[in-house]
Amino acid sequence: MQLIQTPEFEEQVKQLRKRYRQIDKDLALLSVLEHGVRPQDTRLQNMGGMEV
Repeated sequence: MQLIQTPEFEEQVKQLRKRYRQIDKDLALLSVLEHGVRPQDTRLQNMGGMEV
């Protein structure tokens, strides 16, 4: 898998950063997945007490 960030994508991310403050972490995770690394210990937070 190869991620290509177009200028349109970058502009949309810039707008989304205002609403989704952790979007940069999500994009970093995509970069890790692109290299074939599977983060086994990643847990979603703030899920109402559930562990996901």
